[in-house]
Amino acid sequence: MILNYAWAVWLAWILAAFFLVNALLNLIGLKPIKDGFRAWGFPAWFHLFNGVLQAAIGLMIAWYPTRPVGLLLALLLCMAIWIALARHRAWSHVPPSIVLFLVVLLDAWGLRLI
Repeated sequence: MILNYAWAVWLAWILAAFFLVNALLNLIGLKPIKDGFRAWGFPAWFHLFNGVLQAAIGLMIAWYPTRPVGLLLALLLCMAIWIALARHRAWSHVPPSIVLFLVVLLDAWGLRLI
């Protein structure tokens, strides 16, 4: 326990912050992010969709009653990322998404959700 909170609660907050920061970067629409999506054939507005989706996941993980749904959506997002990466044969981008998937699973296990 850290400051009377279980490690899994702290990990949930870290995950929520990760998704919210990523959402903000997508919503701002930085040129490298927009160019990356466009290069993979996504529409010009996809960075906005991705930002809203990641903001929703981050907020759900942060708010205790919706945390299980937020973690489930985070896992589903990782799987969607794998499909996109496999489709474009971008194998070098797979390890970070696997790490994210495993951290989300670890948090769900630590919170006794699985």
